[in-house]
Amino acid sequence: EVLGTPVFESLQAVEGGVVRQFQVAPHKQALSFVVADEAGGFDVSGTNAKSKGGVSIAIGGKGPTLAENKDRLTAKLSPSNAPITFTITYVKGGDAKPSEPVDLASHTKGGEGIWKETLTSPGNKSTDTKTGWVTDTVSLPEDNPWNANLRFAGLDFVDDDTAALCTWNGDVWTVSGLSGDWKEFKWKRFASGLFEPLGLKVVNGVIHVHGRDQITKLHDLNKDGEADRYEAFFREFTVSPNFHEFAFELQTDKAGNFYTCKASPVRGGGRGFDTIFPHHGTVMKISPDGTKYTILATGLRAPGGLGVGPNGEITTGENEGTWQPRCKINYFTPKQAPVFLGTEPSKHDVKKPFHEPLCYLPMEVDNSGASQVWVPEGVDFGLKSGELIHLSYGQSSLYRVLPAPAADGTMQGGVVKIPVSLGSSAMRARFHKDGS
Repeated sequence: EVLGTPVFESLQAVEGGVVRQFQVAPHKQALSFVVADEAGGFDVSGTNAKSKGGVSIAIGGKGPTLAENKDRLTAKLSPSNAPITFTITYVKGGDAKPSEPVDLASHTKGGEGIWKETLTSPGNKSTDTKTGWVTDTVSLPEDNPWNANLRFAGLDFVDDDTAALCTWNGDVWTVSGLSGDWKEFKWKRFASGLFEPLGLKVVNGVIHVHGRDQITKLHDLNKDGEADRYEAFFREFTVSPNFHEFAFELQTDKAGNFYTCKASPVRGGGRGFDTIFPHHGTVMKISPDGTKYTILATGLRAPGGLGVGPNGEITTGENEGTWQPRCKINYFTPKQAPVFLGTEPSKHDVKKPFHEPLCYLPMEVDNSGASQVWVPEGVDFGLKSGELIHLSYGQSSLYRVLPAPAADGTMQGGVVKIPVSLGSSAMRARFHKDGS
C-alpha cells in the first residue's frame, strides 16, 4: 500500500531478465517509485531506457513516465479514477521488449487446484476393551499420484473431523473422517514447497506452519481444499547451511503468542557443532501478530519439540550428545526466562548459570526426545487436567511426568511409562475434544 493506494506486484522470469507486473488501484494523487539505480545513469527514450552498464528497460501497458536523475531511474503515475496495469521488463545484454500486463487482482481470489484428487485410506479402530488405553490407527495415503514422501512432523485439528499435518519434505496435508466411524479417511494435499516444516498450529481456522526459514500462514481463498496464498507471517529466523538445525514445533499460549525451538548445528556423526548462528539452540516467543520476538532459552542441542503449559510453563525435550550427557526434559516458567539449558556453544548472551532439567532419562527410557503435551480442561484421558505427558521419538513411547517442585523454585521429577503400544515414533501430540 502506497499513500493509501493498494498496489499488486508480481515477478516473472523471461529470457535474459525479469518482468515486474503491476496493478495500481485508483488514486487521487500522483505516485512515483524507483525503477533502477546504476552508476553512470540512464538514457531515456519515451517508455524505454538503457543503463550505461547495458541493462535495457521497457514499459508495457498504459503505465508510468520515466525520468533519469543522478544515476537513478524513476517512474511517475498520474492520478487515475480507474485501476492501472503495466509492466516493467529488464534485460541485460539485449533489447527489452514491452510485456503485456495481466489482471493481478484476479489472482488474489484463488485459482484452480494443482492436486485435485481426494485420496482415501482405511482406519484401524481398536477392539480392546480390557486395557486402560488403546491405540487407534489412521493409515496413510503412501501410494499417492505424486509419490510424495509422507514423513509427518507436525499436526493440529482444523475442526472436530479434520486435522492438518505437515511433512519434513515440505508438504501440508489434511485428513478428514476423524469424528466418523474410522472405516475410511479422506486426504487432500493442501500445500507444498515449504522448508522442512516440523511444526503446525491452526489459529482462527488458518494453518500456520513453522519451517527453518519462517512461519507461513496458508490461506485457502476459494475453499477448494488447497492453499492459494502463502503468507510470510514471521521470517526473523536465521538459517545456516547445516543439515541439523531443525526448526521444531509450533505452539501457542492463552494470549495467542507463538512458541518455537531450534536445534544447534550438529556436525555429521553427532559430535561438535558447525558455526553457531543466532537462534541456534533457542526457544523463541513470537507475538500474536508476528511483529516481534523474545528469546526465552538458549543452550539447546536438539530438543525435538516443546510444550506450553496452562500457566505459560515451557518444556522441551533434548537429545544426548555434545554437552548433553543424556536425553532430558527441560522445564521453566516465564518468570525464570531467559534460561541457559546447557549446550555452551549455543549459550549466546545469556549470563545465567545452567538451568537444571526436570529429569534426565536413561537411553532405554528415551534415546531421542520430542514434544510434550498437557492434558487440557474437560478432557477425560485417564490423567487429570493439567498433567504433563512427554513423548519419546526414539522409543515410540508416552511418559506421564511426575513433577516435584524444589525449594529454590526449579522443577524436579521423574517419568513413568503410559502402557500404550504405538505403531510409529511419538513426535507430536494434540488432544481432540473427545478425549483422544
